[in-house]
Amino acid sequence: MAHKIQIKRGNKADLPTLDAGEFGLCQDTNELFIGNNGNQKIFPPTKKMQVIRSKVSQSLAGEASTVLTFNQSFRLVGSKVFYSSEQPTRLTIPSGVTLVKLSAYFIITANNAKSGNHMIRIIKNGETDYGVDAGTTSYIPIDGILMTFRTRTLSIKVVEGDYFEVSFSNGSDTAMPTSSWTAYFMIEVIE
Repeated sequence: MAHKIQIKRGNKADLPTLDAGEFGLCQDTNELFIGNNGNQKIFPPTKKMQVIRSKVSQSLAGEASTVLTFNQSFRLVGSKVFYSSEQPTRLTIPSGVTLVKLSAYFIITANNAKSGNHMIRIIKNGETDYGVDAGTTSYIPIDGILMTFRTRTLSIKVVEGDYFEVSFSNGSDTAMPTSSWTAYFMIEVIE
């Protein structure tokens, strides 16, 4: 004969402090907790992020910086939404978020790549550069076919309304198009 195991359940507002190893299911939010020196959330995972990508080619002007445009939310984990098609260059901080990490990645095909001092940057509120001093930037040739650019930030304190953009500085005197399938911008919520 099978044995039935039931766990404490109810609304999140009514969740008591669980004993060590005791489970609690919040039926209104679909969250699962376990007692461990207080209630520890175990499902769904607490990581929240959004990844956006560009599905259109965009020209990168010669000897200039260009803010990249994105046009598709590629992946969303959690309920916080940072991207809006009304402002396609930005990831904007919603309420309740205070600390984030960001990363950006894209490829320029070799037949479009031009020599020069190129740089990818993550910009906060149109002015603060987080892709050079506080993050890492790299140019990686792949089999002589592609130029790959990546950058990421350390943890950045934010408030509601702050926004981030990706800027590419083209050091050559010739414009370069990006390959649309390889331009990504990601934000991860730390707090």
